[in-house]
Amino acid sequence: ASKWRSVFDLLLFRELRDDVDDTLVQKLISCLDSMVIENREHAEGIWKDAGLREQIPRAFGTGGRAASTVFALRATGAFGQDENFFRDMQAGTQILHRLLHLEIAGPTRDSSVKAAYLRTLFNILSHRTGNTWVMEQGLFSKTFPCLQDCSIFVQNAAEKFLARFLSLNILVDPGAAEVSTVVDSVCYHKDINQSKRCLRIIKGVLDDSPEVADVLCSQFQLDVKLEELLKESETDSANDICLSELLCRLRCAREEWDMQIDTMKLLENGGKTATLIRTAATVLQYPQTLSPEINETCFKTLGTVVLRHAKPSFVSSALCALRESIALKCDKDIGEHLLECLSAFLSLAVDESSYWAKQSRILAVACECFGLTLTIVEGAGLELSVSERYLSMTLRLLPNTNLSCHGIKELLSASVALALGIFSRCQQDFCWSSSPGLVQLATVFQRCLVYTDPEVIETALEVFPQLAATQEFLPASRHCTFTKWLEDNFLLRFVWDTTRSMHGNVRASAAVVLGQVCPCEYVWRHFRDTLQLTESDAIHLMTTMVVTDPNVFARRSAMAALSSWVVRDTFGAYSRNATSLRRTLLESVAFDLDSSVQRMGLHTWGTCLELDLNNVDPRSRNPHTATEVLKRADADGLGIALGRSLAPDSDHEVRIEAFGLVERLRKRLRLEFQMDIGPTIDTSFFRHMSGLLEPEEHVASSAEERSKGADEVLDKTISDWLQQKLIARGDTLPSSREDRLATLNGGATVMEILEMKLEVCKEDCQWKRIDSIIDDILNAAATEHRAQDCY
Repeated sequence: ASKWRSVFDLLLFRELRDDVDDTLVQKLISCLDSMVIENREHAEGIWKDAGLREQIPRAFGTGGRAASTVFALRATGAFGQDENFFRDMQAGTQILHRLLHLEIAGPTRDSSVKAAYLRTLFNILSHRTGNTWVMEQGLFSKTFPCLQDCSIFVQNAAEKFLARFLSLNILVDPGAAEVSTVVDSVCYHKDINQSKRCLRIIKGVLDDSPEVADVLCSQFQLDVKLEELLKESETDSANDICLSELLCRLRCAREEWDMQIDTMKLLENGGKTATLIRTAATVLQYPQTLSPEINETCFKTLGTVVLRHAKPSFVSSALCALRESIALKCDKDIGEHLLECLSAFLSLAVDESSYWAKQSRILAVACECFGLTLTIVEGAGLELSVSERYLSMTLRLLPNTNLSCHGIKELLSASVALALGIFSRCQQDFCWSSSPGLVQLATVFQRCLVYTDPEVIETALEVFPQLAATQEFLPASRHCTFTKWLEDNFLLRFVWDTTRSMHGNVRASAAVVLGQVCPCEYVWRHFRDTLQLTESDAIHLMTTMVVTDPNVFARRSAMAALSSWVVRDTFGAYSRNATSLRRTLLESVAFDLDSSVQRMGLHTWGTCLELDLNNVDPRSRNPHTATEVLKRADADGLGIALGRSLAPDSDHEVRIEAFGLVERLRKRLRLEFQMDIGPTIDTSFFRHMSGLLEPEEHVASSAEERSKGADEVLDKTISDWLQQKLIARGDTLPSSREDRLATLNGGATVMEILEMKLEVCKEDCQWKRIDSIIDDILNAAATEHRAQDCY
């Protein structure tokens, strides 16, 4: 409580130095927010015992610095979102009285104070008591002028608060003056920005409560007024777009589909293309079911704009609207029409000298829309000739050098989907190499896998597994024609060679591909026969990548591949290579700097142990056989791996993974092997494994010691830090894997760890984080604070 009192006193009544990181204060507010919601007991202790309840009214009354007022407001909002704390504010404090009399009008008032005031009121609306209080005090009229504030942050906060206020109260009192004020601002206010803000407020209200549409149309005739404004306007302006979008929301909420179609025809005849596109997009994004007529009208409108309009901004807007809507509202019939439009548009870009061929962003979105639509239509089946035509178009477009990697990926995915569709609907003896389109597809893959841009290679590798994954579900008799196509075009050799790329992300993608396609037996047979590989070659490639690859993404991908191979025992990854595999996992857990690799290594270790326990004959499962399994695991370093993972200086998520592994192991040993292992309290081993010093030896308290520590941090080189991190107990960086493993001798066994009392609590971690934030704020405000300390 004393720390909290100190930090509240500092933030409410004192002045922080200019070089203090103000994000610390934001982090503290976020912690208070989450604490009030998740842990009311602790929040109540801070509210009363730490004195915040008495300090906030004093901060409002001083009329001092803006930063102090902002913190007081944010703290009020954090606690005011809970109804019990808010009632306490009403009954026993002056907080709400001071809040009411806080002046926020006028250009001289700091914008940060205004925004914090509005956020506080928004939080208070979280419960009925707060909403009643805001309504009784007439705070709508006090905050409505903030929509015209010079600060965009104040405008946004006001818009959010007012939309929430109206959502809660418009159905209670439909004829309220507040509603009339907003509607009049939409229709008659001379300030366009004010009108747009009020439009967004009403849209926010409709999002929260669609039934409000009936009130707005019956009581205020808002739909009639909006349509009149659209007819009177002769331009295709941003204001028209906002008006049409709101009208569309009202019509959709009331399911007036025929009237909406008439409005779209009015916009089309008036040449208001931008407004028409936005209107169609709004209809298609409406979450409820649409009528077939309005659905078809909107999609055909967007498709027509894409195919026939020459202005890039309109085409881009229409394509973006399609991208957001295809998965939600498109069906087979509409999809076939869209495919024709998109195919015709993409065909315009086949010639690299054409205008559309140079619009990389638009092409990428068009390719994505084509792929999304194809996914919907291909499920119902395209005619064979149509699929061939689309495949020919995509393969002729792929060599376009203006295509982005995103566009290439979408086209490759679409090409693969079309190729597989052609194959699945052909005769039993269909040969992949006899189809010109499929031969060209192989050529495209070859080109992409040796491309000079590594992102293109990654894209091709990302798409390649789709070929093998779909083939796996076909009868074995049909695999030969696919593997012959792979063999004739040397595609697997191209894929294998990417594992030796100089680019780390390419190696990572190659590891993902091998992890996915090698478990397919017929693909691995082809790998083995054409590249003269053995199972040990594949295992060695992945284990070496896991331990030695300098790219963290490559190590993650290789570890994920190994983990999947262990589960399926691909290549005898576990049954015939258990020792080498487990030693690799030990190295990753003990030495890797990336917590994700460590977690995956621990998870794979757990899988290995589960497999070992599964292999024990159910009739002979007893403490003796379980002990033998654990001894074999210790011989390969599981105890050391767990010790390193549970050490105090290890990553919190790694500790949680290790803790979960130990708990699962204890439970299984107790249920299946009758081993009742009682935990003790001795955990000194973990400090020994981490190589940490005692706190008294490394925490500097005086200004002189802190200054010396800062100088040491600035002087130490990156290589020094890496060497210290890589080898927990220091000395020198080992020159080989054998030397590194030699440093791991000693440590606890799995049985010793099972007998220890382990506590890994997320709440403790949260409190440590809060304590760390408070310490940082207090240290930053200390008189001996130097700017150098923040480094």
